Amino acid sequence: MTDAAKGFANYLRGRGVHGFESEVMLNAPASKHRWDLVNREFKIAIEIQGGIWMRKGAHNTGTAIQRDTWKLNTTVLLGYRPLQFTTDQVSKDPEGCIDVIRRVAMMK
Repeated sequence: MTDAAKGFANYLRGRGVHGFESEVMLNAPASKHRWDLVNREFKIAIEIQGGIWMRKGAHNTGTAIQRDTWKLNTTVLLGYRPLQFTTDQVSKDPEGCIDVIRRVAMMK
């Protein structure tokens, strides 16, 4: 788990947003993809995208994009609502990210 994901998980707890587990594989053993944070009650899966400005970052090569699309699609097929935030978003506007999470949690 990245420092940004750990920090955001701690921030969520501090703001009274509970129920998130870290580093969760939702489709094991068929897939080894891990989500940074998962709330099983509200079926929300969160990924904090780091290294987005790097030329060969973890999420911006063809192989990585294909891997991420499978991860996203299989998560939706399991009934989860995936959310993605960047490291900058969770560090500079954590309340905006929490607002999105709360709004998604309220959706039926």
